[in-house]
Amino acid sequence: MTISLPSPKKKVVIFQGSDFKAKLWKKHNNEENIIILIKGSRIVFGIKVIKELFKQRKNDATVIFRYLNDYKQLWKSITLFLSEVCLIKILILIKIDIYWICHNIDRETQTNFDKLLSFRRNLIVRNAKYIFVTDKMLDIYAKQIFKSFSTKIRYTNFGKYYPDEMKEYKLSKTEYLVENNEINYYKNIDKQKLLFLMSPLKRRYDYVGFCAGKYSSKKIYFKELINFIKTSKYFKINLCVVVVSDLRQKNNKYLFDFLKNNKQIIFINNLMSFDEYELSNYFDFYWIGYDDISIPYSVYTAASIKKPLICYNIGVLPQVIKKYKIGEVMDKDYSNLKGIFNKINSKTYLYDKFLIEHRWQNGIDKIINVN
Repeated sequence: MTISLPSPKKKVVIFQGSDFKAKLWKKHNNEENIIILIKGSRIVFGIKVIKELFKQRKNDATVIFRYLNDYKQLWKSITLFLSEVCLIKILILIKIDIYWICHNIDRETQTNFDKLLSFRRNLIVRNAKYIFVTDKMLDIYAKQIFKSFSTKIRYTNFGKYYPDEMKEYKLSKTEYLVENNEINYYKNIDKQKLLFLMSPLKRRYDYVGFCAGKYSSKKIYFKELINFIKTSKYFKINLCVVVVSDLRQKNNKYLFDFLKNNKQIIFINNLMSFDEYELSNYFDFYWIGYDDISIPYSVYTAASIKKPLICYNIGVLPQVIKKYKIGEVMDKDYSNLKGIFNKINSKTYLYDKFLIEHRWQNGIDKIINVN
């Protein structure tokens, strides 16, 4: 007589969101575990989670909350909050662990209703079994901000840049371009046109910088471009910066007009998908700076394509760059600007060491096998 043993339970981790970070954690996951990414509106996240928990009822499950950004409409933000309350109560009732990956420690990127968002963060912090920050260097800051819950703090990490996993942006139309040294503002440009624009720049400038991203007030590097460019001109440093952003006049009219009209800036006024490995032959450094407590993924992108970060001295990012030796920190008064450009093309940066210490597999292992 043959006795059949029950199959061992698998670990099931249900992620909120299916952005490239979640996809790459899933891709590098041990096949013994089941990673489920929940797409779509966060308002219906709870309904989808309950359905998945029913399907996986024979396995041990964990539910992971991530970004807590709210909506511009009050009714949508309240609906989101109520859906989170209901889901958390159900998870507690059926004894499912809750984790929170805290991408932005001190505040969310998008905040419209401060008190409501604060209440939601507190709700997650109180009920999460573990709170993950996205680098071990952020551990100390999380323990200061979440003092009463410091024993819950753990850390994870991202990993190497894979351009194929990045978001695709659709353009309504694209412009036909001819090389023209007098034009520095473009709209509705795709990645091929971007390559076309950037390819001749290093013949005209000693240094070419690059900064890209969706505009937000925490990204100080956008508004500090004004001082960066003016100071470089004062020190007679022949440089230009390629800016790819969705910034509009209504966000900051003075900054928008400066970027559009300054001849040391190539301003691409739309978001797009591009392969930064392909672009890497055409620029020398990234310009960056965040005023919050977070580590943007551009740190990993820069290390992957082996380009130094020049970071404005604000927030936690300067300490990260110094610790891992992957770039330079610009003083707030720009007094060290000339010194930075005297060494960025000759100094050895520890990109490979950073990427060895920060692998996608390590990141997902820390989440699944936390203790």
